[in-house]
Amino acid sequence: MAKNQRYFPVRDNAGRLMANFVGVSNNAATDMNVVREGNQRVLRARLYDAAFFWKEDQQKTLDEMAGELKSITYQEQLGSVYDKCRG
Repeated sequence: MAKNQRYFPVRDNAGRLMANFVGVSNNAATDMNVVREGNQRVLRARLYDAAFFWKEDQQKTLDEMAGELKSITYQEQLGSVYDKCRG
């Protein structure tokens, strides 16, 4: 959020995340509502995607996911990505 989109989360006085963000732009827009709505739409889509993939990843254990790395070649003479992860 902060790195790719230049949006920064807002926290309350107790440090808990709020459902707000601050966006940074160097464009002088004529209608800031259009900019705000566009930024909200982009962030909503990214958060939806993140939630989807988080739920999908929760369906398998780390061991199951690691086993899938066996089928991905890291470098022909060096073996699979699984081999590289195992050290």
